[in-house]
Amino acid sequence: MARILFFGKFSDVAAPVDAPLPKDVADLDGLIAWICASNPEIATLLAAPGSFVAVNGARVKTGCALTDRDEIAFMSPVSGG
Repeated sequence: MARILFFGKFSDVAAPVDAPLPKDVADLDGLIAWICASNPEIATLLAAPGSFVAVNGARVKTGCALTDRDEIAFMSPVSGG
């Protein structure tokens, strides 16, 4: 099962998911489209400067292939203080 995690501001609008990827989702672009269809706030957060996605602990760009064994983390910018 894929593990989809949400950190920072993403965790305010979505809960973690442990589930098989939908059959029509083969890459990060497809996953983002699938998630944003049910939760448009995710799209807004992804568009914010500094937001990114990590797959298996590595920051990735769109188009990254995914499998049901992946951990996908949506992360918002972190501010320190």
